[in-house]
Amino acid sequence: MASTIPDDMFASDVVHERTVELADGRRHKLYFKELPMVEYRLLTEAERSQDPSVRAKSAAGIIAASVVEPDGTPAMTVERAAALKPGAATAIFRAILELNGALTPVVAESEAEAEGN
Repeated sequence: MASTIPDDMFASDVVHERTVELADGRRHKLYFKELPMVEYRLLTEAERSQDPSVRAKSAAGIIAASVVEPDGTPAMTVERAAALKPGAATAIFRAILELNGALTPVVAESEAEAEGN
């Protein structure tokens, strides 16, 4: 029996290239994998922990799980992700949310101007 649920509603193994822009305007090309709902949910549930250190590392866990090398291998550990500067972590986290459909993508003004918008 064929499913009526489209394949694009499921996390894929495809590595996605994204340019992440920091608050100072610097841009960095990074690679991401989509997170299955269960993995994403486990990490976001950590934000509700009674333990402040568990809550603090929850975003680092999501970043470490999603940011990959071009070949799909992990780009960093949770400990390394936890050492990111707040601005860099926020920009990366935004890209992860956009990729996974949890946030509407923001088009930079320069990109919108280039497209004639």
